[in-house]
Amino acid sequence: MWLQHLKVGLWLTGNNDNLVVENNRILDTTADGLNLNGNARGVRVRNNFLRNQGDDALAMWSLYAPDTNSSFENNTISQPNLANGIAIYGGTDITVRNNLVTDTNALGSGIAISNQKFLDPFHPLAGTITVDGNTLVRTGAMNPNWNHPMGALRVDSYDSTIEAQVRITNTTITDSPYSAFEFVSGGGRGHAAKNVTVDGAAVRNTGTVVVQAETSGAATFRNVTATGVGAAGIYNCPYPAGSGTFTLTDGGGNSGWSSTWSDCSTWPQPGQGSPDPDPARNLAKGRPATATGSQDVYTPGKAVDGDVNTYWESANHAFPQNLTVDLGSAQGVRRLVLKLPPAQAWQARTQTLSVQGSTDGSAYSTVVMPKDYRFDPATGNTVTVNLPAGTNLRHLRLHVTANTGWPGAQFSEVEAYLS
Repeated sequence: MWLQHLKVGLWLTGNNDNLVVENNRILDTTADGLNLNGNARGVRVRNNFLRNQGDDALAMWSLYAPDTNSSFENNTISQPNLANGIAIYGGTDITVRNNLVTDTNALGSGIAISNQKFLDPFHPLAGTITVDGNTLVRTGAMNPNWNHPMGALRVDSYDSTIEAQVRITNTTITDSPYSAFEFVSGGGRGHAAKNVTVDGAAVRNTGTVVVQAETSGAATFRNVTATGVGAAGIYNCPYPAGSGTFTLTDGGGNSGWSSTWSDCSTWPQPGQGSPDPDPARNLAKGRPATATGSQDVYTPGKAVDGDVNTYWESANHAFPQNLTVDLGSAQGVRRLVLKLPPAQAWQARTQTLSVQGSTDGSAYSTVVMPKDYRFDPATGNTVTVNLPAGTNLRHLRLHVTANTGWPGAQFSEVEAYLS
């Protein structure tokens, strides 16, 4: 069948034992492409093509009775515009195998394994849930309702703890804009997502992290390799705080995602870079920089570009002036190195400045009180500012009130270090 421009392609309720749905095209639906709406036993949905759904492209929803021993296999799904490519809401002994899902747009994941019930009576996940051999390309999205990133493959204990055995094997995840694997309790009550095994996965170019764990529970990972990770290997921050821990067990054969995002107060953003404990790393280099003003081409980014010959210069004759650098996550900064261009180009001058910090970009406190700092060619036009022990900031601000060499604030490099 070719089904197009309908509310739903197929909504199947009851008395569907051993049904086979295969070789169909379901396009441009307002809601689901296909929904097995409870009491589906032995149903096989295979070799179908679905594109441009307004809700889940393929869904099993165990309302009134559990969907049992049923499967979605060898289907191709492109551009679900709301919700997920494939969603399993409850059910017993369900299989999702060898499907291709591409280009999710909003709110959902490529594949969601979930205990979200919507209505009662609902039958949560039970038995063994097999998710095998699936390929997810550019799946997952930022949920604009919650300002919350959704992973390419999501295990969601939304309304109740996941007691089923969830077996995720032989998965390929490519170009996910956010995370690859997400474990969450979407209802915000911290139900555990447990009994999960991920065995055999290739993750390429994930925008933020490989594992986004934000509820209690446990999963074992084996033979999961990652390349091109955008921020860090693991985000492990269960919500709500105090609801428990999520235990990741290394079953061996994993590579490319051992780092952990260190700041649970902020989401990692695509391409943000992994928190790096190396004290020799300049935390400010290449980070977003803003200022109260700038002169001509001497913009704020010139102060964090790694080139001492370029510089930021504030608006002239308008003190005080601020230069602010977003380090990406809260960091225990202990030392700043401030530079002006080399001696052959710039003569000595003194700038009066204080150091301010913030963890949220809104409320700032003074970390180092105002002081005169002399930039002298004899010492490389460089000064060092030591920050007090215990300083923890994400947004670093230099508040400049005077400059003896020019009527504006000037820095060619602002460098921040952990020690």
